[in-house]
Amino acid sequence: MPEERGVSSGLQSVNIAQALMEEDLERELARNEAANRMAKEREEQALAARLRAETSQKMMQEMMRKYELMREKLEYTKKHLDDTNEKISIQDKLTNKIIDMK
Repeated sequence: MPEERGVSSGLQSVNIAQALMEEDLERELARNEAANRMAKEREEQALAARLRAETSQKMMQEMMRKYELMREKLEYTKKHLDDTNEKISIQDKLTNKIIDMK
């Protein structure tokens, strides 16, 4: 009988050790799952941030394109006004010469 107690005691020790290892394994699996979930969330956040940055970049490019178009229109309008002022000035000089000649 003492031998059976030793074997029984040894089996209990093995069972306890196995139960403890299984608990450790379960905790480790839970930690890994949590870490994987966090990594996936960070990856999704990074992707969302990249998409926001790309959208912002496209918006900035579109704004620059519109700015350049407006600048070109403004330059054209300014040149047209300068040309018109020059023509008016020449016309005024001619009109004054004609009036002086009369």
